[in-house]
Amino acid sequence: MGRGLTVRMVVAGAALAIAVGTTFALLLFAIAQLRESAQLTRHASDELIAADAMEKVIIDLETGVRGYVITGEERFLEPWNDARAVFPTQAATLERLAADDPDDLRRVRSIVQGVTSYIQEYATPLLEAVRRDDASARSIATTGEGKQRVDALRAEVSGLREVEHARVTTRQDGADAAARRAVVAGVGVLAGSVLLVLGFTAYLTRVVVLPVRRAAGMAGRLAGWCRRCGRSPAGPRSRSSSTSPRSRGSRRRSRWRRTTSSRRRSRTRRSTRTRRWFASPPRSGTTASTSRFATMAWEASIPPAARG
Repeated sequence: MGRGLTVRMVVAGAALAIAVGTTFALLLFAIAQLRESAQLTRHASDELIAADAMEKVIIDLETGVRGYVITGEERFLEPWNDARAVFPTQAATLERLAADDPDDLRRVRSIVQGVTSYIQEYATPLLEAVRRDDASARSIATTGEGKQRVDALRAEVSGLREVEHARVTTRQDGADAAARRAVVAGVGVLAGSVLLVLGFTAYLTRVVVLPVRRAAGMAGRLAGWCRRCGRSPAGPRSRSSSTSPRSRGSRRRSRWRRTTSSRRRSRTRRSTRTRRWFASPPRSGTTASTSRFATMAWEASIPPAARG
């Protein structure tokens, strides 16, 4: 019985530990996925910010060139000059952020090459032609070529941005699904743990608590019976209590009282028998000496007034 109870306790404890450990493992896995998703989302957000900055560079380049071509005034080249100054930094940042994905890196390099080609092969010769007051610089063909280049660059940047948005959405959905699975599994395992604890508690109550309560009730009834009978339920006294001077004196007094009482009862019984013998008349069939002695004793016991 003891070994079976121990085995059941060990099994129940192991099952509870496994359930709690599984819950924590699922929660840790969900937390790790959420953290990874947060890092990837932050990285994708930085890449989106860099793509927006690159698109702004492209727009500023186009705005500066168009304003100078139309007016011929140098002050309209301020957006162009500012965009050319920040373009290398923005290109390096975008390539660094896209380095972990070959497809993104390919798109970024295509955009950087397109902007570089726009600056070197189209915008710079066009500005020089405007300074020379070349009529071809303001032709429809030249203006249309610039617009086509800018539209193509902006389309590539928009494609990169859409890919990053879709990637962020997919990662966020995966992280949310993992979190939901972890929550559902955690709730299920927690409910199972509660049921396991309740079942184990009921089992211990039936196997341990109830027998102990029955034994305690029996011990209480036994103690009450011993008190009514004048006996001690604790059994024989211990050696230390029985050998103390007070207990020895108590035992001597109790023994003396019992002896004195026994002697007194014996004397009382003997005197009672003697009085009865002398008070009764002699029986027939006794010997002569016994009959004579009995008759004399019986006559002596009769009061004088009753003899006449």
